[in-house]
Amino acid sequence: MIESRFVGRKFVDREYFQSVRLFFRTYDVHQFNSESICGVEMIEYVAADHYTGNHITEQLASTRAKLHKLKSDETGDLLYILRLHIGKPYMVTTNIDILDGLVNEAIGTLLYIDRNAEKSEIKRLWFYFDDSKIGRLLRVKAQAHLLANPDLDHSWTPISQRGMYDTIVYEYSKFHEQQLVYVALSRATSLNGLYLTNRDGDHVFYHHRGKVNRELRNEFARLECHRLKTIGDTCREFLDRSLQSDFTSLSLCTFNAQSLNAHSLDITTDFVLPRCKLPRCKLHSISETLIKNDQPVEILGFRTLLRFKQNTIRSGGVAICKNKNMSSPDGEQSIKYNLLKFIQENKNTTINCKRTVLDSVYNSLNTPFERIKEFFVLNLIAYSPKLKGMFEVLKKYNNHDLPMIVGGDLNLDLRVSHRTEFIEFMHTELGLELSNDLATSTSRNSTCIDAVFYRHIEKLETPELELQGLANDEPGNREEERKK
Repeated sequence: MIESRFVGRKFVDREYFQSVRLFFRTYDVHQFNSESICGVEMIEYVAADHYTGNHITEQLASTRAKLHKLKSDETGDLLYILRLHIGKPYMVTTNIDILDGLVNEAIGTLLYIDRNAEKSEIKRLWFYFDDSKIGRLLRVKAQAHLLANPDLDHSWTPISQRGMYDTIVYEYSKFHEQQLVYVALSRATSLNGLYLTNRDGDHVFYHHRGKVNRELRNEFARLECHRLKTIGDTCREFLDRSLQSDFTSLSLCTFNAQSLNAHSLDITTDFVLPRCKLPRCKLHSISETLIKNDQPVEILGFRTLLRFKQNTIRSGGVAICKNKNMSSPDGEQSIKYNLLKFIQENKNTTINCKRTVLDSVYNSLNTPFERIKEFFVLNLIAYSPKLKGMFEVLKKYNNHDLPMIVGGDLNLDLRVSHRTEFIEFMHTELGLELSNDLATSTSRNSTCIDAVFYRHIEKLETPELELQGLANDEPGNREEERKK
C-alpha cells in the first residue's frame, strides 16, 4: 500500500511544489532550497551581525572570520544569508514564542516583505497559515500596523508550528533507520497526502517488516524486573486475593469524592475500583459529594441508594451506591436504609435478626472534638454494647452484636489531634476497631482524615443491609476547640 505512494520527482515538483519536503541529509536540504528559491524574484537578506568586546581592528576581523566559518547547527540554526521568495514555504528553526505557536519546525508561506522606506531594510516578514488560532497574539499587537497598511491582510500571521501536514513529500531511501522512516511517514495526516520519491528511481519500500531493537527490548526487560509498586497496585493485589475467597460476600469501597459530579467517572474508569466484581454485593460509600438533595446524580453502572447533604453550606454530603448488577437472596427488599443528620431521630425500618449496619459519614471541617463525639453517640447509641441488657425491649433486636462498618471523611487527623482519645472512644462506646494503617496518609496533605471502623466482620452474612448516612454539617469554632 505504501509503495503505491511512490512518484517521480518531476511530478511532485510540478504538482506539489508548495508541500513540505523531508530529507535525511542537511546537504540535500540546502541543495533543494538553492534549486527552488532562485530567479529574479528571489531576495538575499544578509544577517546584520553585531560584535562586542573587540578593542582593535585585528580582533574584530578575526572574530568575523571565525563566525563565518561556523555551520548552521553551531549558530542556533541562524543563517548568514536568508533567501526570500514570495509564495514559498519557510520553516522556523528556533523557539521564539511558544505560547503563540512561534516554535521550532513552524512552517508558513511567505506573502509579504515589509521594508524600511528610508534605508530599504527588511523590518518584518508576513506569513499566512490555514489555522486561524495561530499567531493570534501577534495579530492583536499588529492591529494598528494592519489598519495603516492596506496591502496587508488581517488573516496573515507570523509563524506557527504544525507537526502534521496535509501533504508530505519524503525523499525515501532503503538505508534510513526504521525509527526515522516511522517519524517521517507519521507527519502526513493521511495516506493520500503522502508522496515518496527516490534519487535512484527505486520505488520499493524496504521497511515493511519491523526490525528488532535489542537495546529497547533489553531496557523494557530491565524495567520489568524493577517495578515501582504503587498504592494502586497494593489495593489491586488485596482485591484479587479477597475475590478468590469463597467467604467474601460483601465488597465495599470508601471514596472521598470532593464533588461527585466532577469525579463520578472515576468510579467507573479507575483501574482499582471496577475490580470489585462480587456477584452478591458491591457498594460504594462516598463522602463529600457536594450534591444537593434535589440535584440529580448519575454514576454509570450504579444506582444511588442513599444520599444526604445540608443545604446551609457548600461542602459536605454523603451517598451510598450499589452495583446495578448486584443480586441478593431476598431481592431488592433485602436492602433497607434510612437517613440521619445531626441530632435527628434515628428511624429504622423493620429489620430481622441478620443485619449488617453500614454508615457513610461526613464531618464538617473545624468541628470541635466534643461535638464530634456527641454526633456519633446521638446517632449510633442504639448499636452501643453498653446498652446490652439495659432495656428489655431491645433484646430482640440484638443491636449491640451486629456487624457494623463506619467510614467516611472525619476531617479529624487521626495521626495528630485526639488520635488515641477518638480511637478509644469509638472502641468503648460502639465496639469499633480502626481499619486504617495510620502510617499511610489519606490526603495530599499527608493527613489521615478519612477512616473506616468495623466490628464483628466474622459474623458478616449480609442477607440484609441497613444503610445510614451521617452528615454532621454544623461547623464549629476552631478557636474554641484550640482552647479546650
